[in-house]
Amino acid sequence: MIRIEIRDLHYFKYSVHGIIYLKFYRDLKKLGLDYLIQHKEEIFYLSRYAEYGSDYLSFLNDAIELDLNDIVDMKDFGERRTSCILKWVFMNIEGKGRSENN
Repeated sequence: MIRIEIRDLHYFKYSVHGIIYLKFYRDLKKLGLDYLIQHKEEIFYLSRYAEYGSDYLSFLNDAIELDLNDIVDMKDFGERRTSCILKWVFMNIEGKGRSENN
């Protein structure tokens, strides 16, 4: 199994999309939305960002805050955004809770 480093993945996306990808990522980080680079529709968001600029990311942020899943499907990310760190500490790889003795 080949393991790709996150930096290599960023470089790959940069080599495909150019400087616009780095601007997209920078603006996502400013808004706290950098987890969107793992969203299944990331390329769609990137293309809209290239067309409309950072206003589009503000629109996405507002849609996420208002939980408008028909605009941004966040089912995979909702738990990741709102869960406290202790929840992840007390879970094992299979997603089953650890025993109290651990």
